[in-house]
Amino acid sequence: MKRLALLMVMVLSMISISSFAQRRELKTESNGFQWYEDVTSNGDRSASDVNGNVLIPFSRGYDFLCFHPREKTTGYFTVRSKGKSGACDVTGKEIIPPIYNNVVFFEREMIGGYYGIELNGKKGACDIEGNVVIEPKYDNVVFHIKETDIVGYYSVELDGKKGACDMKGHEVIPPKKYDKLYFISRNNAVGYYSVYKNGLQGACDITGKEIVHCKYKTLIYSSYSDCFSYKDDTGNWVNLKIRLDKDGLLIK
Repeated sequence: MKRLALLMVMVLSMISISSFAQRRELKTESNGFQWYEDVTSNGDRSASDVNGNVLIPFSRGYDFLCFHPREKTTGYFTVRSKGKSGACDVTGKEIIPPIYNNVVFFEREMIGGYYGIELNGKKGACDIEGNVVIEPKYDNVVFHIKETDIVGYYSVELDGKKGACDMKGHEVIPPKKYDKLYFISRNNAVGYYSVYKNGLQGACDITGKEIVHCKYKTLIYSSYSDCFSYKDDTGNWVNLKIRLDKDGLLIK
């Protein structure tokens, strides 16, 4: 009986050792970051730093790991489990669980970056901490900001029409309200949305409120007169006396 029990222990030990047999590969990224990827015989992956510290353990059940170096944020791991994608930061902390069809990180100076997420053909966004900012319900989501901008915004698209969400992900302009839109910067002040309908131009403030109806061929915000101006049929600029404050809100 004791011999049988000993034999069973030996067999189980051999199975255990076999199932956790590994191959190890040292990876050196373009930004100099080095890490080890370990793979079991059944395809589970783990990641360790060059000092042997485990960053991503086998216990998470990832079957794919890929590190993406970035200039300002060092980089991040995309991970996959059972065909679904997620993301971990450079320390191995799981930022986004593997529940999406695709996850991509985009660097942006002002906010550090954001993750584009995709699920069932629809796109959304998570902030750098992995919090869902925009649920995956649009055909496309892109965060926009320029060096001269005080705030940024997400351009969202649905059925070929563009809308806008603020930095917190709140939809300020629904995608099908206008034919197209652009965010226009203002020096030392928050800008506005230039919107178009039937080939004519109007404007919305930073909250998405329409403050100039879409009825002008050419519309600008004049820094000289500090108000919206349009070009009439004779080519002269006409002031509308519709003004914005420094926060991009309508002055009543």
